[in-house]
Amino acid sequence: MLWLNSAETWVDVYSDSQQIANFVSESGQIDVVMFMALTPKELLTKLAELTGFAPLPPIYSLGFHFSKYE
Repeated sequence: MLWLNSAETWVDVYSDSQQIANFVSESGQIDVVMFMALTPKELLTKLAELTGFAPLPPIYSLGFHFSKYE
């Protein structure tokens, strides 16, 4: 489940005789997207198709370490 809300959100989890979870957002609209997948790889692919794939970093930034104590 993907909960899209830019406001501050709390999740209260209760565990008495049954498990209950309450999702509370401060304000704004509630956008909830439910995913159904058999494998984690399939789930992450569906999420990336919805939100966009993460771009790779530029090649010049890989393997560079900066330390101000050099």
